[in-house]
Amino acid sequence: MTALVVAQRKFAERSWVWTKLALLSLAAAVILTSLAQPRSAYSAADPAAFLESYGDRAISLLSDGTRTEAERRGDFRDLLSEGFDLESISAFVLTPYWRQASGEQRQRFIAVFQSVLTNRFLPLFQNAKSESFSIESARNIGDRDDLYSVETVLRSDDGRRVNTSWRIKRTGEGFRILDVSVEGASMAHTFRDEYRTFVRRSDEGIDGLIRQLEKRAAG
Repeated sequence: MTALVVAQRKFAERSWVWTKLALLSLAAAVILTSLAQPRSAYSAADPAAFLESYGDRAISLLSDGTRTEAERRGDFRDLLSEGFDLESISAFVLTPYWRQASGEQRQRFIAVFQSVLTNRFLPLFQNAKSESFSIESARNIGDRDDLYSVETVLRSDDGRRVNTSWRIKRTGEGFRILDVSVEGASMAHTFRDEYRTFVRRSDEGIDGLIRQLEKRAAG
């Protein structure tokens, strides 16, 4: 039994819960934010407005019934690159091994991590509902003027209130998502726990993790 399998089993319950909640929250938030608030509610420099704009692009690309599954998959990968800071997330996920990784290893991991996110979340967009999603607040985190927390709420079909927190950073290229926490369960922390356990237990280190993820992404 490989270390990756052990890690996956160890965090299976946490990952399952996170993914189940993300089915309600992440998909609806990214695609449908623009439907939740009037355009005048936020300034152009507000991170919530960034989510609105991001949602517009997602709606345009992913709700187009004329596009093939392969095209939608490519669209989703592009959306991840556009809205998520994949390099910063990858560095956090592989802490402390990221500092030891070569440039080639880092690029390979970012590429396959993008595929992992695509495989996990693209199917969630098919059944998203818009009428129960809303933005609650957007605020700075601590003393940082470039780091924000955007709080959202999704009310599921059974009436459950699902709280989601988006960690967003303002960069030189605009706003980028660093993490999404659903009911307190962090996407970035969940992946970090899984992958760091694998690297620590495996004789193959980061290369072994990348190969395992590449194999799964290809299958």
